[in-house]
Amino acid sequence: MNEPIQKNKVTFKGAMILTSVCLLGVMFIPVAIVLIIGMSPTVVASLIDKSEEKLKGVTVGFLNFAGCYPFLLTLIVRKGNDPQYAFEIIFEPLNVVIMLMAAGLGYFIEYGTTQGVSGYLYQNAERRVKDIEKEQKQMVERWGKEVTGDIPLDAYGFPIKEDEQEDEKAAAAKT
Repeated sequence: MNEPIQKNKVTFKGAMILTSVCLLGVMFIPVAIVLIIGMSPTVVASLIDKSEEKLKGVTVGFLNFAGCYPFLLTLIVRKGNDPQYAFEIIFEPLNVVIMLMAAGLGYFIEYGTTQGVSGYLYQNAERRVKDIEKEQKQMVERWGKEVTGDIPLDAYGFPIKEDEQEDEKAAAAKT
């Protein structure tokens, strides 16, 4: 069954946030210039993350912002809010490398955490399977092989005894 495609609707709250960000970007153009260049890995992480929670963008974003923060602080406090200084910061290769390396650390932490948690859950599930198999063996020892559900049943749902199975096999072989 085909479900109708739902388009993403912009809520009032989302529109207000977008408007505020645009106005602040215009008011603080130098800060916006540094953030646009410096925070580009966060945008990429948010776009490529297919999970429902979008945690990759959050993890990369916080560390990416931490890498941009010293340069924003220098821009605002020491240099004044001047676009010329923003371009000086952006055109210095070491500054951009520091911003991008902070984002790379965010990718590394997200990857390591994902792998660590999935490994732990996998080992936990394997241990649980072994525990269940052990409990099943104990039940078979206590109650007999009927509890396994592996024995054949007759038309009325009763277990067929082994000698009856041999008789049925012999009858089937004759025909």
